[in-house]
Amino acid sequence: EKGQFYAGAVAQKLVGYEAPFVRAAAIEALGNMEEHGAAFAEVVGEYLEDPLPSVRAAAVLAVSKMGSEAEGFLGSIKALKDDPSPEVKKAADEAISSLGI
Repeated sequence: EKGQFYAGAVAQKLVGYEAPFVRAAAIEALGNMEEHGAAFAEVVGEYLEDPLPSVRAAAVLAVSKMGSEAEGFLGSIKALKDDPSPEVKKAADEAISSLGI
């Protein structure tokens, strides 16, 4: 299926690039693909602990859009409400609100 192929290509970019803006953009794209991107939830979830706030924020918002796959990350999402970065805290609050938890 075309959507799954595209999601796989985006996931390859995520794993293959060190530039933070590329990681954040790939993570955001996977989140916006919802069910197609959800196949890569574990990959995206690893970036919840990225050293850069922009990448952590993108990851928390992305996993929150991945349907049932988000359930495996609820603890991490809740913990990010206490992140030192205001950007990450805001993203965690948005994710929690969208997930209804």
